[in-house]
Amino acid sequence: MKNRSRLIIAIITIITCSGLLNANDAEFYYNKGLREFQSKKYKSAVKWFSRAIKKDKRHIGAYSNRGGSYLILKKYSYAVKDFTKAISLNPKESTNYLLRGVAYNELKKYDKAIVDFDRSIEINPKQSMAFSNRGLARNNLKDYKSGIADFNQALIIDKKNVFAYNGRGLSYYHLEQYEKAISDFTKAIELNRGIQGFYKNRGRAYQMLARVDFKKAEELLKKNKKKSKKK
Repeated sequence: MKNRSRLIIAIITIITCSGLLNANDAEFYYNKGLREFQSKKYKSAVKWFSRAIKKDKRHIGAYSNRGGSYLILKKYSYAVKDFTKAISLNPKESTNYLLRGVAYNELKKYDKAIVDFDRSIEINPKQSMAFSNRGLARNNLKDYKSGIADFNQALIIDKKNVFAYNGRGLSYYHLEQYEKAISDFTKAIELNRGIQGFYKNRGRAYQMLARVDFKKAEELLKKNKKKSKKK
């Protein structure tokens, strides 16, 4: 949960929307929601954003940020509905496609997630998080080589995207390229030493590499025994 929350918070930028049908009451509730969100009081934030929406049903920021709150609260279906509404109000905002894609990933609807990440990248091709999340969706579909391509692009855009290093490490792990996996997990840890999952992933990669070494050692031992018998 902590890893997912950090990923979501890393993606979410508080969207300041132009062209809103502003109502003073709606803005008051919306700003209260933002403060609660920033204080990590997500259930309270949902209530305030909901109040803002009741006052102004076209308040894109309220839908977007309530959707972000639902993501962190693991209410993914509710998040999808809010991001879908925000998209209908402003189809040219890339972040809502990105976040809806994250929600689809959590719902294991990976094909839908990829469609949303594609659209987000089409609107804004400089979003490192869109590429890294599409890479995660492709990993979940076991398309690891395409995942690596996405993580590479994410890192071209942002060399400090820890989730891209971790995701690419997972791709290499599943392709049994354990040394490359360890290198990527290590880089993710160097950039952020507070995420437990990175250490677990590196530990698993070390275990698998050790198995490969033990297997190789056994093979060499058998060969040496055969050679000694011939002599």
